[in-house]
Amino acid sequence: MKKKNSSIPSFDTIASGLLAGMLILFPTVQSQETHDYALLPREAFTGAGLALILGILWVKKRFASTLAAPLGLLLGFWLWTWVCHSGAQNTAESFGAIARLSITLVGSIVVYNAFIAGAIKTQLITRLATLMALLVSAWILIKVVGLIGTGKLSTHIYELNLGFLHKNFVSSALMLTLPWVVINALEESHKNFKKLSVAVAIMILLCLVFLQTRGVWLGLFAGIGVSLLALVLSKSPHKKMLTRALGVGVGIAATGLLIALTLVGDSVFDATNIDSRFKMWDHGIQMANENPLTGVGGGNWKINYPKYGVGNADRGIIEGTTTLIRPHNDFIWVLSEFGYPGLILFFGFMVWMALVAWRNASFHTEDFIWDYGLLFGWIAYIGYSLGEFPLERPFHQFMLILMTGLILSRSQSVSKKVLPKLPMAGVMMLIFIGGLYVTLERIKGERESKKALTAEQRRNPQKMIQYAHNAESDYFSVDNYCNPVAYFSGMGNLALRQFDLAIVDFERALEANPYHALSLNQIGNAYKLKNNTTQAMVYYDKLLEFNPRNSTALLNKAEIYLATKDIDRAVNYLNRVPPTENQEKQIRVFEGIMVSLRGKPRKPNDPMYNVLIDLTPAMANSNAQQLFRLYAEKKYDFMKKLKK
Repeated sequence: MKKKNSSIPSFDTIASGLLAGMLILFPTVQSQETHDYALLPREAFTGAGLALILGILWVKKRFASTLAAPLGLLLGFWLWTWVCHSGAQNTAESFGAIARLSITLVGSIVVYNAFIAGAIKTQLITRLATLMALLVSAWILIKVVGLIGTGKLSTHIYELNLGFLHKNFVSSALMLTLPWVVINALEESHKNFKKLSVAVAIMILLCLVFLQTRGVWLGLFAGIGVSLLALVLSKSPHKKMLTRALGVGVGIAATGLLIALTLVGDSVFDATNIDSRFKMWDHGIQMANENPLTGVGGGNWKINYPKYGVGNADRGIIEGTTTLIRPHNDFIWVLSEFGYPGLILFFGFMVWMALVAWRNASFHTEDFIWDYGLLFGWIAYIGYSLGEFPLERPFHQFMLILMTGLILSRSQSVSKKVLPKLPMAGVMMLIFIGGLYVTLERIKGERESKKALTAEQRRNPQKMIQYAHNAESDYFSVDNYCNPVAYFSGMGNLALRQFDLAIVDFERALEANPYHALSLNQIGNAYKLKNNTTQAMVYYDKLLEFNPRNSTALLNKAEIYLATKDIDRAVNYLNRVPPTENQEKQIRVFEGIMVSLRGKPRKPNDPMYNVLIDLTPAMANSNAQQLFRLYAEKKYDFMKKLKK
């Protein structure tokens, strides 16, 4: 008989190593060739890693082929997204949303089956989670100390992201890693590593304080609060020890919070972000009320947001140079894109899992700390979801998958269904492959669209057209800023004065995003250059219907009225533009109007028109810029009075 080769890693070590390795490698997986260097590459990384674990489970005949009842709700939610797909304005974005959820669904089933098969060693995961948290939190705290020393913490805080793109993402990632670090501190057999884990837990809490993410604070205290409540209501013999541990955590967090508020209190209490979130939530609810059954389709919140009015949004949003991508609330996001049935299924899954985690904690098993840690993690995730969008971010998706699998595998009460192994594994692998294919196609599209944007900045119309055509596919039609890729080919053709081709491109762009301000303005410009001002006005008016403060459209209309000698209307549209916006174009229109107003009489009850009339005598001794400054001062004062 041949002896077993002890140098070959065991199956459990391989599966555990893959899962734990994915956790620590997340911050390093990125592509600078995409707009969001982390999102799609890490989504593909998650899907590929979990598909590999599924393959290992199957080859080693350790795939349990079991489906827990709460996963049935997640499966139902996934199926419902396909129902909603048919009604999506932009089906490419819907495919993207479904691909992401496909990885979440199948990944949760795979990890759950791996845990119940005993194929995952949790100690390896907690150790590597602690190591990752140590590296990230140490880097952040070193940077924080430096910024506090120079008094620049509030102005440079967004630089503290370390491979997570945004400080809110790294803050929430640390929050979700915290229970794994605490568990390692309590279960670690190595004395020095145990002490290190305690130190890392404290470092994480300090990072959560100084990164000033209100959604994370909500999640943190919600997780601690619910865990404490579960402990108080339990009859655990370890109640005293756990209560002290949680109390220390609350004390550290509260002390750090007070210090942070002292340093940067103004930015924390700034209500601007909160007000903008209320508007985003309102728009999401309006979408759901118009489409109560199927919503607007996956990934289509960002497409439909402008339809309900941009109001007093940031000027970049009004002008169309930037946009809002998601409503910063996962539950409203799900509601708006998948209707009330989708919300019921997703919310039902999240609540059911929370109840399973609560029930697990009430059983007082020998390794009870896992149950309280997972309860904290799940509730913290839900709390954070109320003000942010973890459903989209790959690291948060991975942590959700891990928690789902572990909570369900530890449950003694949840009902389970064993399904035929080969069909179930085969279907899951097909879903994985489908989700990965769509994600990889979207990575390719995003890379090409970034090249198109670069070509636009370099004023290379031929390259714009080439890269835009390369980017567009059934799975990618708008870039990370919601610009249709056909817009770039339209701009290329417009620069080459190929107006008919440009119009075709802009029409295709508006099929992908009917509320894209730049495309609506530029298709109007293409018609204007063809001397079809009537059709040009149609598109400017379409834009002004939902975005009445867009300065480009207002000035485009003013130019047409000026050319047709309708001076009163030209003045009207010029006066609607804020004096600080689009000044180069505004001065050009202003100069044309001033020439046309020479010798005209003043008008009663039209103060801004009369300002222009009063400035005409000065044209002989002043240039257009000088006169415009005088006009802008008067207009600014007039607009200020109107607001009052």
